[in-house]
Amino acid sequence: MKVLSAPPLIFTCPKCGATCQGDESDFREQHTMPPTWKVDCGYCKLTVTISPPALIAKLVGTRF
Repeated sequence: MKVLSAPPLIFTCPKCGATCQGDESDFREQHTMPPTWKVDCGYCKLTVTISPPALIAKLVGTRF
């Protein structure tokens, strides 16, 4: 099976309000419950903690 189009990993920075999009490699898993990831804002460089639905779905699919 190959992926033709992956969902975009988009988040909004709570500090500057910029809407950012990153690759999966940009997100660092925090191993928390509920699942969260840390990522740096592309505009102001603030480290943001988020829970993107696309990464949660992939995480659940690989664990179960």
